[in-house]
Amino acid sequence: MLVVLGIMDFILVVMHYTDYVLLFFKPTGYVIPLVLNIVIINVIVFKSKLSKGWATAILFIGLPILLFHGFIVLWLDNNYTKIVAPDNQQSLVIEYRHATLGETTYFYDFYETKFGFIGKHLDDQSITLMVRDHSPGIDPEGILGLGKEEWITANTVRFSTWQGMKDVYLRSSQPSFEMEERCGMYISKEKPSLINWRMIAAKEISFISTSWSGVVFVSYGTGNKNSYRSSRFSKSLFV
Repeated sequence: MLVVLGIMDFILVVMHYTDYVLLFFKPTGYVIPLVLNIVIINVIVFKSKLSKGWATAILFIGLPILLFHGFIVLWLDNNYTKIVAPDNQQSLVIEYRHATLGETTYFYDFYETKFGFIGKHLDDQSITLMVRDHSPGIDPEGILGLGKEEWITANTVRFSTWQGMKDVYLRSSQPSFEMEERCGMYISKEKPSLINWRMIAAKEISFISTSWSGVVFVSYGTGNKNSYRSSRFSKSLFV
């Protein structure tokens, strides 16, 4: 029994550090594995010739960890939903929550499902939306545009959020930035000290600036001074 418990713990640790999760554990975090560890180890101690002081020590250490972790899970109050591609070949689990401090900030994390019960966290695809409208009927699902999402490719989901279109890529090898075809730009970074720009059928670019962190700001438009807008590209655009 102790060997099985050790194997389970090892698998969970490896999955945690490789951004994989068991989806049925997500709503309760690691509460169930912690309870299993505390109960099984205490049963083994009581059935063995080991000092009962070990059982007391395990409870003394394990219970505070369990209570603290349980409090964090309750405090975060994450919710989960699943969307499935029209061909049923792909699915995406969405973890979301919100926090209110003057305005309401909505946090969305995405997990590509594998075998129906394993999720791969797409950690570069998370979406954060800040909304200052407190009208009745506003909910996290509506802010993201759940129910109106569109599978534009087999591995890409487009959400019509309150702050515009947001694309989520199920494959980590896909670009992690919001699609900007309308700008018609391709950006590459060949060397850390040299940025090579190539414009492909670009519209009128009025201003380009970069920061030391690799963030690129581009203002573009159609020539009308009132139609210009800025886009903020993260350094993940550089390839």
